[in-house]
Amino acid sequence: MMDTPFAPGVRDVLYFVVDKVLRSLSPFMPFITEKLYHRLGNTSANSSSVCLTQYPDPLHVVQDL
Repeated sequence: MMDTPFAPGVRDVLYFVVDKVLRSLSPFMPFITEKLYHRLGNTSANSSSVCLTQYPDPLHVVQDL
């Protein structure tokens, strides 16, 4: 696959969206989201479990964009 100049930005946005979706779904599908969260390769301080991470706040998500 060829990398375009936009590839790093696209990867960052995709990582951001998948991370927030997994955190949002974790109370409803804990086992599936836990497995996917670890496969995502999180580098944050609380990456030991998706259940221990902070639930996404809609106001902060808009500000992070």
